[in-house]
Amino acid sequence: MISQFISQLFAPLLLPPLNCSPLSTSVQLALTGAPPFSEIFVFTDASAKDIYLKSTVLSLIESTKSVVTFILTKVFGGRRRRSSDSNNQGQQQQFSSRISSSASLEYQQLAQASGGLAIQTSTANLPQATSIILDSTTSALVTLFQAVRNPGKDEDFIFMVDPSIRNLTAYITGNSVTYSLQNPLGVQQSSAEPNGSLGSIQAVGNLNRIQLNQQEGLWKIHISSTQPYQLKVTGQSTIDFIFTFFNILMDPLKGMELNEGRPQVGTNTTLFLTVTSNTPVNVTEVSLVEASGAGQTNGTLQDLGRGNYLITLDKMPEGIFNVRVTGMSASSSRSSSTVFQRQSNTEIKASSLIVSVQGISNLEPGVPITIPFTVRSSGSDPLHQISVRDDKSFVQGFTTMLSLVNGSAQGSVNLTAPKDTLSGTDVTVTITVESSDRSDSNYAVVRLSVVAKVTDISPPVCQGNTTGNCLGTCSMSSWELSANITDNNGTGVTSVSARGGNGTLNSTISVGEGGINVTQVFYSASCCAPDLELVVVDAVGNVGRCIYSVRAPSTRAPPSTGAPPSTGTPPSTGAAAPSTRAPPSTGAAPSTRAPPSTGAAPSTRAPPSTGAAPSTGAAAPSTGAAAPSTGAAPSTTAPPTVPVTPSKGAASLAPRVLVWASLLIILKAFIAM
Repeated sequence: MISQFISQLFAPLLLPPLNCSPLSTSVQLALTGAPPFSEIFVFTDASAKDIYLKSTVLSLIESTKSVVTFILTKVFGGRRRRSSDSNNQGQQQQFSSRISSSASLEYQQLAQASGGLAIQTSTANLPQATSIILDSTTSALVTLFQAVRNPGKDEDFIFMVDPSIRNLTAYITGNSVTYSLQNPLGVQQSSAEPNGSLGSIQAVGNLNRIQLNQQEGLWKIHISSTQPYQLKVTGQSTIDFIFTFFNILMDPLKGMELNEGRPQVGTNTTLFLTVTSNTPVNVTEVSLVEASGAGQTNGTLQDLGRGNYLITLDKMPEGIFNVRVTGMSASSSRSSSTVFQRQSNTEIKASSLIVSVQGISNLEPGVPITIPFTVRSSGSDPLHQISVRDDKSFVQGFTTMLSLVNGSAQGSVNLTAPKDTLSGTDVTVTITVESSDRSDSNYAVVRLSVVAKVTDISPPVCQGNTTGNCLGTCSMSSWELSANITDNNGTGVTSVSARGGNGTLNSTISVGEGGINVTQVFYSASCCAPDLELVVVDAVGNVGRCIYSVRAPSTRAPPSTGAPPSTGTPPSTGAAAPSTRAPPSTGAAPSTRAPPSTGAAPSTRAPPSTGAAPSTGAAAPSTGAAAPSTGAAPSTTAPPTVPVTPSKGAASLAPRVLVWASLLIILKAFIAM
């Protein structure tokens, strides 16, 4: 899939190239827009006309740690000629293959500073040269070793390959370069063997791409050339690292501060390093190695745990260098640990200048701001030139020259975002300071966001009416909504959407009273979808929700009407609340009990006597013996019952009905007597 994309991408590049200015239009834009640690590829056939941007681009490369690779086609300043091919009926335009070193020097310096390559090739061979893009788009890409030699010389380069490395690849760029390879077993292969025992070699223009066979241990590449060349060895691995420089502050309460620019030369510096790995690793050495030499400076290592390390450097070296990490990694396939080696892509150069920015704030559209900065130097040059660039053209002016007094001076940058700038727009401002003889420089990168002042804090409101009859079958009827939505004096309605319905929503905008914009909404739907929620958003994100429904109201059963609440014991009429008599014994007539005295409280039901049927009524407490029945045997008197205070209010209806029924039975008994 990637190879198909590459072939389609470069198909139009076979046309005559355009004359462009890549530093300003491509590299600076890519470095400010892409995230850190990005791989950026620049295709160009033109010389760098905007070389004044070089210091800005270098500052962005160092701050983002992105890798920039230039693929240079045709000849800078070459002449076009026509040649006739006897096997071809037409004529073909060709270009000379010699590349001017003065024209490509700036690209080579930028590429080397980022850890990228400057590949010189013809337009016809461009698809072969793009294999570097396929290599760079693989996951978990790490750098094992890289070096630059200018001028070129014969030299042996040794690097360690650990078992976690896959797709081991070496790149050598340079003209008139010969080399040989040697694996850890001592097997060798020369550059004259495209397909040897150690790997395959692909030569395109000034690029030699060597795909090495997997073999862990110490490898050696011997390069012989008097021309400048560059060597880079990469692979895929889960073991990698990231780093940043910190300044130790004198105030112990403040601790450390991030060094946004280049570290200061000749002073002690602290390096914070994090190793990423899916297997346990132990870093044993962190050093700064010269990019164009064999010198290195080792730091004092402090293990902070969880893959984090603090490295103290007693003195920052002069010149250009890379960070190299060496350690031991545990292998899942063996019991012993193995040595691993990694190297940073970005070249670092220490400086005698320090650029610090104070009072960073966000931008408000149409409101100018000033960014103050301070330049300090330990050198002897008092004059320093200032250049400021940004990627949105917001910079209105800045201090162009500073004369340091007692080693320091202050300057400022003025910025204004246009009134119509959208909130959330990001701008990157690069402040670069150079000594008057351009022998030393440093930078500060400031990233700002445009944030508009929010005065609208109220959501939009709706006023609407529904029409339609949804009492019948829902599929046979429909309903409609007509609503006016306003944001009053706010930022205005930007979107209206329907949620919870499947009808048709249309909206128009008109101007109402007082010049307020009114969004008129029309909605229609089947009665089978009787609910609708309108979600209304204004320009600053305030959200209003308007809910409409044409559901018929539900019909509830009328509440049951209970008996009037009891207010106490009904007045006595000379007859007590009846107790249910036990069933009469055979041949015996039932007897009635004496009525209770006036004022007695009603009692609970008496438990049934032994051998008698249970009582179904409530017996009133008796104050004496039961009245004897005429000609009947005395009945067994039930045990005394416990009186219960009658409930007030919502008491159960059944006990009250039972009491009145019992009274009626007793009255009938008295009448019968």
